Amino acid sequence: MASREEKLEQIETALTNRFLEMIQQTTDENAKNWSAEDHRINRLSRALAAYALVGLCKISDKDAVSAITDGRDDGGIDALHFHRAENKLLIVQAKYKRTGTGPD
Repeated sequence: MASREEKLEQIETALTNRFLEMIQQTTDENAKNWSAEDHRINRLSRALAAYALVGLCKISDKDAVSAITDGRDDGGIDALHFHRAENKLLIVQAKYKRTGTGPD
């Protein structure tokens, strides 16, 4: 059975390969002093939000990435998508963390 670290590595690799090329580094003013690792984790969080939309709405990766929000006044929302087929608005908040074992 894979270790926790191996599982995290598999998840990060999958998110990176599938979404990171399409996700820009945040332009939020608060992020100007972030390390490269902070920016990478932020992009992985937004990739996780896109992945959730792909799974829930059966949309393309590109459409899911276009639903990502980025800004300091987004109220913590990472993605918004109106799913026409089900007449539902999906609001996604995602946080990718390598530490801990569960929610904060």
